[in-house]
Amino acid sequence: MSVIRHVFFVLALLATQAGAAMPDPAGIRVATVPVGQSGAGSVFDIDGVLEPQRQATVTAQVGGSVLALRVKAGDTVRRGQALVRLDDREMRANTARSDAAVVQAQAALRDAQQVLERNRELRKSGFLSAAALDSIENQVKSAQAAVTQAQAARTQAAVTQGFADLVAPFDAVVLATHVEAGDLALPGR
Repeated sequence: MSVIRHVFFVLALLATQAGAAMPDPAGIRVATVPVGQSGAGSVFDIDGVLEPQRQATVTAQVGGSVLALRVKAGDTVRRGQALVRLDDREMRANTARSDAAVVQAQAALRDAQQVLERNRELRKSGFLSAAALDSIENQVKSAQAAVTQAQAARTQAAVTQGFADLVAPFDAVVLATHVEAGDLALPGR
């Protein structure tokens, strides 16, 4: 009897629901989204190390006081852009001394060449020995060497003066700076 009672109960329940109003399927609005790939994509946690394609540590090639630090960490720089300016007063003085030494050596060479020309005339006339003329020719060669040496010193002084501006060797992002205005920059540091 228990089964009959159970069947009777289910039939009674269905009979009561038969008269209930069914919701109108057209009356319910639902937002839909078409299925497709979105920009969100998948998210993954990945451990790794980012390595730069190029990296350089810019250091002073000459010693001097840092007058200006023109960049900070995070700045983007272009190749040749000034990063640090060193005090170049001593370097400019060396360049000026070298310029003066070139002028002085050139004047000494002109004097030696004039003496040589006069003494060649004396040699032709027989008033000067061959050994004395050889000595004067050696003085001209020495004066020419002094001009070459002074010009090389002037070039070196100009190159050294150019080291007062530290520039970016290539386009990059500054990772860190290790100096401030007023610090003493040493070669290689």
